[in-house]
Amino acid sequence: MLDKLTFFLDNKMNLLFCLFLQSAIPLFEQANLIFQREEPCIHIMHRTLITQVKNILVRYIKPEYLEDNITELDYNNESLHKSDEAVSIGNAAKEYIVKYEKDVELISFYTSVKKYYITATNYMMKHFPLNDELLIHAEVADPKLKVSKDFSSLCFFTDRYPVLVNTHEHDTIDKKEGQYLNYQIDTFSETDLQLNVDKFWVQLSTVKDENCNQKYDILCRVMLGILTIFHANAGSERMFSLVTKNKSKFRPNLSTSVLSSIITHKMCMQSNGQGCYNSQPSRDIVMKAKAATAAKLLQ
Repeated sequence: MLDKLTFFLDNKMNLLFCLFLQSAIPLFEQANLIFQREEPCIHIMHRTLITQVKNILVRYIKPEYLEDNITELDYNNESLHKSDEAVSIGNAAKEYIVKYEKDVELISFYTSVKKYYITATNYMMKHFPLNDELLIHAEVADPKLKVSKDFSSLCFFTDRYPVLVNTHEHDTIDKKEGQYLNYQIDTFSETDLQLNVDKFWVQLSTVKDENCNQKYDILCRVMLGILTIFHANAGSERMFSLVTKNKSKFRPNLSTSVLSSIITHKMCMQSNGQGCYNSQPSRDIVMKAKAATAAKLLQ
């Protein structure tokens, strides 16, 4: 295997492509890391996807064409592409070209680089929900964008999910709008804005007005409801992983109720910053466990 790898990298063109990929592959990591977060991210998902696409486009598209709506960009049009020398390939690849310029086929290399970027762009344009209405309106839950987002974005969710608020009472609708307008002109400290978005809205729900009533009760309930929308399937994948680790081939007979209880207990401990390896069960739990074990063995 090592001999094959050495033979492959002895080819200067192969090594040049590897150096390019060394800088190109990390371009996709930032968005992936965001989608794997446990805290709510639905409010930043649209911007994250747009940023991801732009981060690829700017590598081979002239920047003046990226100022408008990128979803309508004709990125296959070669007149929009940068010159070969201006295409981003990473510093390591650039230094390698300077050193071995006469030993590599630059025209073929740059053509392949652009095809790589275009293929990645094609995939993202096809599969990313870049114009998804829900993701665009979900930015209303971001306190950093409170001035730029309109009340209609909030109405989008209350109309779509009536459970968030009683839309049949006109005074409730007016109260919701009033709370949102007051929230837009309210000032928050930098410390508040740096909180996780769910913690920000929980904290805001405790704020009271001059009559000692909750100042933003309806607004916070709606915003927290928006933040319950999953931004990725990482949570589900973690759950499958937990199930696989607990119900293994060495413990294949765990019932669904027992498995559910184990996972629920483990997740509760994790939410409190505890680990199963340092937990101390009470004497009552130990006695019940022993009694259950004895009863099972006597069957």
